[in-house]
Amino acid sequence: MDLRSAAELAITLAREAGDFAVAEHDTARIEAKGTGADLVTHVDREAEARIVQALRERYPEHAILGEEEGEQGAAAGARHRWLIDPLDGTHNYVLGLDVYGVCITLCEGDRPLVAVVHDSPRRRTFWAIAGAGAWLSQGEDKEPRRLVLGTGVPLDRTTVAFTQGYEVGHDDERRNDLFTSLERGTKRVLRSWAPSSDWGLLVTGQLGAMVAYRNEIWDLVGGTLLAEEAGGAVRTDPAGELIVVGRPQTVEELDALLGVTRAATEARLSEDAPLPEQKDVASSPFTRIPRRERIAESSLAFAVHDAHPVSPGHALIIPVRQIPTWFDASPEEMREALELVDVVKARLDAEHAPDGYNVGFNAGASAGQTVFHAHLHVIPRYSGDVDDPTGGVRHAVIGKGFY
Repeated sequence: MDLRSAAELAITLAREAGDFAVAEHDTARIEAKGTGADLVTHVDREAEARIVQALRERYPEHAILGEEEGEQGAAAGARHRWLIDPLDGTHNYVLGLDVYGVCITLCEGDRPLVAVVHDSPRRRTFWAIAGAGAWLSQGEDKEPRRLVLGTGVPLDRTTVAFTQGYEVGHDDERRNDLFTSLERGTKRVLRSWAPSSDWGLLVTGQLGAMVAYRNEIWDLVGGTLLAEEAGGAVRTDPAGELIVVGRPQTVEELDALLGVTRAATEARLSEDAPLPEQKDVASSPFTRIPRRERIAESSLAFAVHDAHPVSPGHALIIPVRQIPTWFDASPEEMREALELVDVVKARLDAEHAPDGYNVGFNAGASAGQTVFHAHLHVIPRYSGDVDDPTGGVRHAVIGKGFY
């Protein structure tokens, strides 16, 4: 799939939806939404309908999830799915505050590939393609500017944004504890009620981090990709309810303040059977993979797509606990990891229909290991992907594969 073409379409649609919202502001028709205090306008519905129509015309095989109309387009099990919030910050829009925007994200499974976040009143468009960086476009006649986050400053000099999902109430104990900790531990907590605005402030360096609690997927996934492509770090709690995204130093300090990953560590250390000594979890890049990117998981292991695949569908099976090599895993960890190999194979068979597989691990630097957090490679193979596959994994020692 041509991701650049998909990004260009999403940018165009986001800008058109944003311009439509600005033009319709003074005549917006307002209705109550659901049983709570949420609002919706004709702009929300009309903008989503226009975006959906354009996506259906270009990508009829894709699924679409819109904030207003839910699942649309192809079947929900389609390989690709678009997430749409056509008017993020509706309350601000109704109040006359110029703090609202548009969020459009393209995912493959749960993994975001393209993200577009548009600041409608200012016509600033933030966008990213997985593996190709994060960018800011201001007008069709200006070259995009690449966005790069710094490491951060101490929390007492940092402003962070806090956002929460629609269903989170005032009596949510965890939400209240989080907010209290943020107010006491940082310089200032911003509550814009428009994640699209917060993402823009974050990737341009105005905020240190975004703390999101039980947020809706369409406002969260694309912004997280934007921040990661700008060099940001991500921490997610075991339940996937709390996500902290931002400058690496800031995220690390917020993790310590809020205990984002502490619960997972404590749960693993409380198991009846003693496990081998654990290294500092912050040292492994696998511990920073957002939970939403997992394609399969169990209590002791999880699977993700390889960030640098050698073939379509290349996946990794990773123990939750950080251990240096496969030989340091407990019998329970080995068993669950191998069970996930079968789960991942079934998924890859359905999605890619490969002709064979290589499955294995590297243990030690001399064997080619570069990330010292044990992991299994599940590599789909296809007829013709190399001239002569004879010998398979024997080619790990160059020149010794044939016999």
